Amino acid sequence: MLKRLGATACIICLKSADAFSFPNQPLVVDAPTSPSHVEIFDPTTNTNIVLLGCLHGTISSSRDVRYLMEKDPTDAVVLELCETRIEDLGRETVDEYTMDVFLEDVQDFWKFIQGTSEKKGPFVAAITFVLGITGLLQSNISGTKAGLEFAVALDIAEENGCTICLGDRGIDQTMERIGNIPSVALEMIKNNTVLQYTYLLKTAVVGDELLSNDTQISLPKVLVRNKGAVTDLGRLVLSPILIATCFALSVGSALNLPLYAQQDSLDLLLDTVTLTTFDERLPIVLKIISTFLAKFVVFAAGYTVLALPFSKVIIHERDVYLAEEIRKACGSILDSSGGLRESRIVAVLGLLHVNGVAKQLLDSGAISMQSKIDR
Repeated sequence: MLKRLGATACIICLKSADAFSFPNQPLVVDAPTSPSHVEIFDPTTNTNIVLLGCLHGTISSSRDVRYLMEKDPTDAVVLELCETRIEDLGRETVDEYTMDVFLEDVQDFWKFIQGTSEKKGPFVAAITFVLGITGLLQSNISGTKAGLEFAVALDIAEENGCTICLGDRGIDQTMERIGNIPSVALEMIKNNTVLQYTYLLKTAVVGDELLSNDTQISLPKVLVRNKGAVTDLGRLVLSPILIATCFALSVGSALNLPLYAQQDSLDLLLDTVTLTTFDERLPIVLKIISTFLAKFVVFAAGYTVLALPFSKVIIHERDVYLAEEIRKACGSILDSSGGLRESRIVAVLGLLHVNGVAKQLLDSGAISMQSKIDR
């Protein structure tokens, strides 16, 4: 059932990918110029593990998936999906997406929101609704195809007889944790782990300097690794800017707010130039300092109470879960092969999960490929 869904979904997605592709740019490409993946080795199960970071729904990441899964024989693929999300992937890749299918999806989505409200509360339901609508708008504006990289992986796994593993925790559990962000923030403050999770967030973006470079990726470099990636990045960045701008203009128009905020701090700073005595400048300087301090306090509070707890729930907690599922997949392959040969697993993940999952696996006994060669 799962493999059949993957094959069907990917055929549609590849057609969509061809529609989005540029002339003379085939879906299958050579090795990425700046790899968006790392490779580590699990000596316990004799398994090579490839952790591939994807910019979800983009053609460039889908090409990376195909390249890595066809580069060497692959025994299993682990997807950053749960049962609910892979069902959504199947719905989003229906070949003839008619108005009737669209209306059916709208009804299903609304029923899901109502069910979420009854089970998890209105706050979680509201967050789910906003994320769903935002994702829909972004996909349509940016031209990306939701789940394209996963559909490509499913298709190749079907063709090559790979084992398919769903590695992510349930979306319901994640949404419930998002709904409890205030308690997550209080727990972090109480346990004095704000700096710890700040470091983990930094690791997700640029890697951990304590680990070897071949086991970590740098997000800024990966995002501009080739022309296709830069194009995808431009599309994905443009769409939220358009959405946010339209929203701000709509709200501003409805509330009769000025289009541009006045630059009070800059005006105050210019005023100090025209004043000559210290007594005249002191009140203005103090006002400028107090304004910036107030903004810093607001930023720090928002970071500590909202942004950092959100990254903990969305990134770090799922890193732990994904790493555990990858270890289970390694164990399953060991049981089937008897450990008589090296196995290979490709994990298709979001870009912000690669470094954290790699760190989890390395902490549990995996080693870098260079360490494997040096043994």
